[in-house]
Amino acid sequence: MVETLPDSVTALTRIPGAEGSPLSFVVVREETGDRLFIVSSNMANTASEVTEARTLSARITGLRSELDSYGLVAFVDLQTSGGEETTYELFLEGEDPSAHTFQPASN
Repeated sequence: MVETLPDSVTALTRIPGAEGSPLSFVVVREETGDRLFIVSSNMANTASEVTEARTLSARITGLRSELDSYGLVAFVDLQTSGGEETTYELFLEGEDPSAHTFQPASN
C-alpha cells in the first residue's frame, strides 16, 4: 500500500479496529484532504479505500469503532475546509473491507 502513495501524502496513521475484529483503519493525510482505508488482517492485509470519504475533501479528526450484532461500525469525525465539523458512520458487514456503507451519522 505504501508504495502506491502519491507524493502529496504528508502523514500516514494506522488506527486499530474494535477489540476482537481483524479490521483496522489507515488515514492518509494529503494536502487537499484525508483518505480512509479499511484493512483486514484475515484477508492477506487487503486494503479497500472508502472513496466516499475522499470526495468530501475533509480532515479526519477522530475515528472510533465497535462491534455489534451485524459487524463493525466506525464513527468518523470530519472537519471540512470551511471548518464545519460532522460525523459519518461506516458500517462493515463481515470481514470484507470492500463491503461497507459510509453515510452521515444519524442521531
